[in-house]
Amino acid sequence: MSRQLFELCGRDKRTRFSPYVWRARLSLCQKNLAFEGVPATYHEKDRIAASGCKTFPVLKDGETWVGDSWAIAEYLEQTYPKDPSLFGSKEGKAYSRFMNHFFNSQIHPKIFMLIAPDIHAILDEGDQDYFYKTRSERIKMPLENLIPLRVKNLPKLKAALVPLKLMLDEGKYFSGAAPLYPDFIAFSAFKWAAKSSPFEILEGEDVLKAWLARMEKFYRGKVSGLEANPLL
Repeated sequence: MSRQLFELCGRDKRTRFSPYVWRARLSLCQKNLAFEGVPATYHEKDRIAASGCKTFPVLKDGETWVGDSWAIAEYLEQTYPKDPSLFGSKEGKAYSRFMNHFFNSQIHPKIFMLIAPDIHAILDEGDQDYFYKTRSERIKMPLENLIPLRVKNLPKLKAALVPLKLMLDEGKYFSGAAPLYPDFIAFSAFKWAAKSSPFEILEGEDVLKAWLARMEKFYRGKVSGLEANPLL
C-alpha cells in the first residue's frame, strides 16, 4: 500500500497506545483514505529515519513524509480538499487548534499521572528502561510512586473535564452534529488511557462515556475497508 502510518506500539504490536497516533488514524478515516498501520517501538525509530522525524506518528503518503499529528491533519486537509473536511471551516480549524493546545497542556499531563506505570508495563522490553528513566525524570519521582497517588490525582482530571462535559450538554459531539478534529483530539486522549491501563479514569462520567460510545461507533464505521486489520 502506498500510504503508511508509522505508529508507536507496545509489546503486543496491536497495542497502538499513543494519543497522537490515534489523532492521525481518525484523520485518515475521516478523509476516507486507505492506509496501512505500521507498528514500531521506541527503539525502532530507524523505520522513520528517512522522514527526518524523531517521534510517532509519521505518515508516508507516496513519496511524501509528514510527522506530527497536527501537521498530518493540515497536510491531509490541504492535499485532499474534496474529501470530508477535518475542520469544517476556518473557524473550525481555529477551534481545533485550541483543543489541541488544551488537551496537550491540561488533559494529557493529568491522564499521564494516572496511567504512566501501566504504560511502562505494556511496553516492549527494549523500551521499558528508556521509558522508566525519561518519565521518572520528567515527574521527578519513580513511576511506581504514582500508584498510591491516584486517589489524589483523579479529582484533578475530573475538574479539568468539566468544560468538556458542559459542551456535550449542548450537542452530540464537541463539533456539533457530527464529529470533526476536536472530537478526534478528545477521543484519542481517552483511547490512550484505555489502551494503556485498566485504571478507570471516567468512572461516573456518563456524559463523556455516552460520547465515547458514539465515537467508537463512528470509528468502526469509518475504518472498515480502509485498513486491512483495523484496530478497535
